Amino acid sequence: MTKRFWAASLAIALAIALAVALAIRPGAPEPQQFGKPLSQWANALHDRRSPDHKMAPYALSRIGEAALPVLRKALADPETNVRQGAAFGLLKMGATAEPALPELTTALKDQDNGVRQLAAAAIGGIGTRAAAAVPGLIEMLGDSKLSPKLAAIKSLGQIGPPARKAVPQLTKLASDPAPLVAKTAKESLGKITKG
Repeated sequence: MTKRFWAASLAIALAIALAVALAIRPGAPEPQQFGKPLSQWANALHDRRSPDHKMAPYALSRIGEAALPVLRKALADPETNVRQGAAFGLLKMGATAEPALPELTTALKDQDNGVRQLAAAAIGGIGTRAAAAVPGLIEMLGDSKLSPKLAAIKSLGQIGPPARKAVPQLTKLASDPAPLVAKTAKESLGKITKG
């Protein structure tokens, strides 16, 4: 083996060690938003009496990826307001919420209309990478409540061509007697069938 091989091997090993050290960074400060650490916002999300309770979902969304474990776990909380807050936080994260797709898909069946609506909207914010949630969104098209149904219709359009399986159901909804349902279904069909 040549000196060049050993030098290249050493350079690769050092690069990997540096990447791991930067990713783990023991002792790194806890992420903050609005002057408060992630752990304080996580506690506020679960504590209705906290003055920061209503602001917590937004603050966690602004923290970004580091807050994903908190928001994902909160989607299964027994308290409706915590689940709604978690879904709202993930909605505000947009495509960054992609790792929470399994929990968001489960939340499409939540007993609370608000949780279902926010979960569907958050899935739409992930875009084309949310194709795995299409079956759950199709099931929501039969929701008896208007807001979750509209959120599912819109989200299918935001997913775009990967949501092609929804075309038959959306085609039926495009002639729904409710004007807003019909309009939203037509818009989503246009986004799914483009190109």
